[in-house]
Amino acid sequence: MSATDTIRSNRKYFPIELKKGKQLERGEYRYLTSNGVSVIKWMDKKEVLVASNYFDPEIEGEVNRRDKDGSRKQISYPLAIVQYNYRKIIDDSSFLFHLLMT
Repeated sequence: MSATDTIRSNRKYFPIELKKGKQLERGEYRYLTSNGVSVIKWMDKKEVLVASNYFDPEIEGEVNRRDKDGSRKQISYPLAIVQYNYRKIIDDSSFLFHLLMT
């Protein structure tokens, strides 16, 4: 069984190395893997924390973001973040469709 979901940094057994590590710049990420589960910390405007036993944390993609001055910039992000967001959109849209049909 595979799973990917967001987590909070105050959860029990959350890796201290990710909690107390250096502040990341936008587009940077760090991860730790133990027993087949990867915990990924990615910095967008705010930090995003994802745990996954399915996606390889080293596989990256790129996304366009705007800087404070309005210019566009490509930043890298882990595949687990992309897939989580994609699946979340599908789940939300199917739920909304179900509500409309009832």
